[in-house]
Amino acid sequence: MAWFRVAIFPFFLTACSLNAPHFVQPQKVQLNGQSYEMVTDNRLDHLRQSLYLPSNSSRNPDDWQQGILLFSEEGKTVQSLAERVRFRQDFAKKKGTHSQIALVDNQGVEQELRSEAIHPPTARFQNVQLEVTRGRNSACGYSQIQFAKKEPVRKQTSDLTAFQSQLTELAQLLAALPWQMECQK
Repeated sequence: MAWFRVAIFPFFLTACSLNAPHFVQPQKVQLNGQSYEMVTDNRLDHLRQSLYLPSNSSRNPDDWQQGILLFSEEGKTVQSLAERVRFRQDFAKKKGTHSQIALVDNQGVEQELRSEAIHPPTARFQNVQLEVTRGRNSACGYSQIQFAKKEPVRKQTSDLTAFQSQLTELAQLLAALPWQMECQK
């Protein structure tokens, strides 16, 4: 009878893991009339990061001008949204980055972490990067949608706040996007 328990135990574990809640991500995302297709899907244990680039672009993950990143951390959420806000605020204090990070009520149903950031050019990336993010906790864990767009640096726009109106517009577009990662049980 002991051999039966040893033989059946792996099937029990498999059945339990199949019933655990998990995130389901789309192959395509529609934003502002444009279609973005998944070009990378990286997984490490309970973490998943998928990059979506415009269907009409080269879809090269090393050379992109705008894209959507879906990130998920499945399982028991270790950090609260407030802790995630504090971590991002500390990270954003890095020299030259302009950011706004806050918790907002999403239609009175749940809270979302929302951030807007303008990253200055670096030695590696010779452009300004506009980045807007929404993040949520759910029964599956933490999930996040991020939209980023690269803008060329012009002499007349050396002040990063010149990009603020464009960043605000991107944040409004992302806020209107339906949530892309379903939590299935």
